[in-house]
Amino acid sequence: MREAQELCKEGWLRSDLCALTYLDLPLCTPGSKLPVRPAQPEEERVYQQSANPDSEDLSLVYLVQIDGASDRPSA
Repeated sequence: MREAQELCKEGWLRSDLCALTYLDLPLCTPGSKLPVRPAQPEEERVYQQSANPDSEDLSLVYLVQIDGASDRPSA
């Protein structure tokens, strides 16, 4: 959970989330709080199906349909 809290402080993540949209609305704004919480069972399932277990890179899985990205999972 600590890693997720630190990740939410990263400027690049906020910039990315502000640039991405769902139904033409940004996922967040520059002043949005990015709270951390444990995943719900369905969210965990979507993550496990979408993340690349063979990669050492950070896997971000969006639980909403990102505008213009039909291959993204949604929950």
